[in-house]
Amino acid sequence: MKRPIVLLASGAFVLCLVTLFSFFSSPDWHQWTPRPYSLPNHSPHTLREQLNLAFPYLSNQAESSFPSIIWQTWKTSPDAADWPEEFNPLRKSWKDLNPSAEMRLLTDADAATMVENVFKNVPDVVYAYHLLPLPILKADFFRYLILLHEGGTYTDIDTEALKPINTWTKHGARQLNTNVRIVIGVEADPDREDWRQWYARRLQFCQWTIHSKPRHPILVEVVARITELTLAMHREGRLGAAESMDEILNHTGPGIWTDAIFAYFNIAPRQGPINNNTFFNLREPKVVDDVLVLPITSFSPGMGFPGSEGTDHALAYVRHAFGGKSAMYKVQWMMTQGIRFLENENRRVKENM
Repeated sequence: MKRPIVLLASGAFVLCLVTLFSFFSSPDWHQWTPRPYSLPNHSPHTLREQLNLAFPYLSNQAESSFPSIIWQTWKTSPDAADWPEEFNPLRKSWKDLNPSAEMRLLTDADAATMVENVFKNVPDVVYAYHLLPLPILKADFFRYLILLHEGGTYTDIDTEALKPINTWTKHGARQLNTNVRIVIGVEADPDREDWRQWYARRLQFCQWTIHSKPRHPILVEVVARITELTLAMHREGRLGAAESMDEILNHTGPGIWTDAIFAYFNIAPRQGPINNNTFFNLREPKVVDDVLVLPITSFSPGMGFPGSEGTDHALAYVRHAFGGKSAMYKVQWMMTQGIRFLENENRRVKENM
């Protein structure tokens, strides 16, 4: 009798996950129809040259202050009938702790219009944006695009501010360079062999919250990489693969973001490479060139990750509630785990027959 019970329970588990997945992947939740867009007219310049021409990074930018703008995106505006009420206290936390900051919430349609207007001189970027098959991918891409153009603070709609933004760079860390131009945080630093089952990179940087001055080279690099990858997958007829969880994390999420950061770190000659070991078990803020790297507690407090302290810690700046697109990631992961469990259980039953 054990075998039918196990299979019945396994089937019920997967059915539950399928129900959840069908909700999060329904057209009403994450799909919208992009406007038609023509093929770009290619410039003789390379993509990175086009981006650098359109968004030059000036030497005197180091002395300028971070723009006091907080960027967020969601599929609809707060006055829409389907606006999630649970977002309101989270958004209020950002306004309360940063009263002088301009709060900018853009809908999916707003974001598409802004990309078309701002990046019209880099048409490959606009074309790649419209090619992305899921709003999740577009939302990821947009955060890099808007920070490249405007700078400020991007933070996911399901995050809570724990400290004022202007305190993030005021700490007792040993400064390697006082001209900080971008602030990033460690998202995960798993010291375990099965890290690939959980994360895109062995050590990866968070992209649900980024604080930057405009036109930073890291943003140029990540925009170029996403654009090139999207166009290449489109040419090869593989763009539909970008809808899987692993591809989302690597195509526009923390995987490609982490790669772009390490590429920037290693442009200049050094005594040794900047790699995972540079930030392993990081417990205090660390400055490398013009990048301030915050420890895992800063943007991932109370998450149960190795090294993650509680939300009351002095270095805890942002709490991520993991709604929005991250819920999609979690449900997809649960689906994968449930299917793997059922496959393994069926295999075990067959072996014992």
